[in-house]
Amino acid sequence: MKQWHRIVLSAVILFTTGLSQAFATTVDVYVQCVYTDDTLTAKIYADIEPSALGPLVSAGVKLAYPADKLSSPSAANNEEDWYLGPQQPLYPYPVPDAAASGQVVFFLGKVDSGNPLAGVHGEGILLGSVAFARIPGQGNPAQEDFAIADGKPSPFVDFATVEGHALDDSVSFFILPPISSDCFYLTNVVAILQVLVGTPPDWQFQPPDLDRDNNGVVEMADAVHLLRKTANPDYVLP
Repeated sequence: MKQWHRIVLSAVILFTTGLSQAFATTVDVYVQCVYTDDTLTAKIYADIEPSALGPLVSAGVKLAYPADKLSSPSAANNEEDWYLGPQQPLYPYPVPDAAASGQVVFFLGKVDSGNPLAGVHGEGILLGSVAFARIPGQGNPAQEDFAIADGKPSPFVDFATVEGHALDDSVSFFILPPISSDCFYLTNVVAILQVLVGTPPDWQFQPPDLDRDNNGVVEMADAVHLLRKTANPDYVLP
């Protein structure tokens, strides 16, 4: 091959690689654990920034947890954002697999029969959650007690876009430090106040946790609910 052919070919490869990176759908998956004296709830979220490759049509994650500290996992998918068929009624959806001690596996998809190319995208998208009972005498949970990864290894595709692109190799996973419920509620009160004055919070938060009365608006009433819960653990949040 002539030298100038090599130069042109190299330039094309670099250009197309740059395009694929520039237009790649980015997905960050993270876990937030909130605990009380007796329980721990782990919620798995994703920040999904779509591109020319399209939003997600599927997601699969495996949450590893310390079986010596936590027991009785009760897991659920987020079927509000991830569903199959028309929104009402939904087709049967596979429940998370918590049969193996120390792990819970989630597989999710969205195929809206009314809009098959809609997919899922946005910040703080809930994938699923797990509620545990804490085993007495084992101490508070730590960040390193948990791990999050693809639901199944290659060649199985966990993360795919509506355009048919597999993203497993480019998904980022991380665990946020576990926090007590009181700290969690107060942190979200501060986040609500920042939202109300037009200053974005300087930490990651999830809109569903801020909109406590689920009316689609983050407002002072939501902060009041959280403050009442902090003052009285028996107060039932909306």
